[in-house]
Amino acid sequence: MPQTGLQCIPIGNQHWQYANSAAIAQSVSALQRRGGSTHVNGHSCSRLSCVTSSAIYLCNDNNGGIDPQLNYIASYASDIINRCGVAPPFSPALAAGQEFDTDNYNVIVREDGC
Repeated sequence: MPQTGLQCIPIGNQHWQYANSAAIAQSVSALQRRGGSTHVNGHSCSRLSCVTSSAIYLCNDNNGGIDPQLNYIASYASDIINRCGVAPPFSPALAAGQEFDTDNYNVIVREDGC
């Protein structure tokens, strides 16, 4: 299940805002500790975590449900932090983007109301 591509914001018609990278890193650690898998129905998204207005989503573009491992999903969020991050002066590090998988799902990191 390799990654097929990563896009940093801005992305098409999405009006996503940057998430706090430290909050996303905290969520990544929590997903790794939790372990196991998560289920997402076909053609839907599920918010896996939200801390300090910073969210991780898993979106399934398949007709049927998927059950990917949380450790694997966490690695996508880490990729987004590492490759889509910005460090504005006098503010915390920020990141936002979307990474795709060959199994027809994707992970999104963005700002969201928790």
